[in-house]
Amino acid sequence: MGIMNYRASVLGAIFHIGNRPGGGTRITCDWTPATSKKKVTTNAS
Repeated sequence: MGIMNYRASVLGAIFHIGNRPGGGTRITCDWTPATSKKKVTTNAS
């Protein structure tokens, strides 16, 4: 998980690990491209 956090920070993204409702783990990486105001979220469940 450390490398995923590092790579997200290099891109200027926010990496987060948390609980999923009903059990399990949610991993998210939120990144806003410099040329866009649209937020991009990637979820790995």
